[in-house]
Amino acid sequence: MSEGGLALTHFGSTAAEGVVTVQFELPSARPQTFQAKAAVVWTDAYDMGLRFLRIEPGCRSGFKAWLDSLEAQLRFRESIQ
Repeated sequence: MSEGGLALTHFGSTAAEGVVTVQFELPSARPQTFQAKAAVVWTDAYDMGLRFLRIEPGCRSGFKAWLDSLEAQLRFRESIQ
């Protein structure tokens, strides 16, 4: 997961192709729905990579804040090891 896209594990016999809609809840004290259009840029037997084409305007700041919090958690964990 990054500001530019994400990788997903898919279940089933076929992976998505072309442009897809991505939607999920951002975990936080005040949950927010993230919505974007994304292009499927690679697939294999179990995973696929998506590149965000358009993140809905009302979602961008919450998404960035969530990614920043994940990065801060990672840095903290690395600092105490």
